[in-house]
Amino acid sequence: MRWTFNNLDLIAELTLNHVRLAAIPIVVSFLLSIPLGWLANRNRTMRAIVITGGSLLYTIPSLPLFVIPYAKTRVECLPTCQGPGNPPRYEPVEAGPYVRALLEQSYRTGRPGVAQRTVEERMKTL
Repeated sequence: MRWTFNNLDLIAELTLNHVRLAAIPIVVSFLLSIPLGWLANRNRTMRAIVITGGSLLYTIPSLPLFVIPYAKTRVECLPTCQGPGNPPRYEPVEAGPYVRALLEQSYRTGRPGVAQRTVEERMKTL
């Protein structure tokens, strides 16, 4: 609670920045959706095009969630999340071996997830 009161100016600045970044896409999408909805309601062909196109556009932001990251991608603690009194909890790893260890353990045990020990053992063999 003390941090909040000491950083009200930072909180206000970040909140305004967020509102500014979020407002533009919301207003633009609203201005586009009204005429598109009207067209889709009036014309059967346009309805199919609008629904299909909208569905495709809706899935694009979630695509990275379903794609395995590049194998050489380094996963590590952010510099802003660590410091002299707050060291990283885990050592940096490469995404490829880590995901491979996750999958191998999942197949072997029938349960999702991975223990840190499994990752360390797998990293030693690569």
